[in-house]
Amino acid sequence: MYFEDYKIGTQYQVPTVQLTEQEIIDFAKKYDPRPIHIDQVEAAKSRFGGIIASGFHTINACWGEWVKMQIDAKHLVAGMCINSAEWLKPVYPLDRLDGVVTIVDKKILSKNRYGAVSFHLEVKNQNSDIALKITATAMFECQP
Repeated sequence: MYFEDYKIGTQYQVPTVQLTEQEIIDFAKKYDPRPIHIDQVEAAKSRFGGIIASGFHTINACWGEWVKMQIDAKHLVAGMCINSAEWLKPVYPLDRLDGVVTIVDKKILSKNRYGAVSFHLEVKNQNSDIALKITATAMFECQP
């Protein structure tokens, strides 16, 4: 989609994500090796009562499903920034994570050649609790 094709308020349902305990541990061992993510004994002693996913794993898994939809694939130039990210509930193994991406802002960047579009991803667990909110902005080509 070109910059002009994005409409503020448009929403897209993202496919459901479920992370296994092993996926959580494997990701965390490589990228976020804290005991609450990799050590069952230590995690059980924590306020969470067990292994939880790294917040960055949750972002990557849910954002990855958005990317796989390829809605923004053809005329995306590059990501620009993560405007905000909030982890509001822990994500446990096999939690059901359902996300919705909403177009929240857009603006022309340079002489009608490029524009910026901001996407807000809200992810809820199986209890309808918001687990994650992230807003990111990317650059898109304008229509020729």
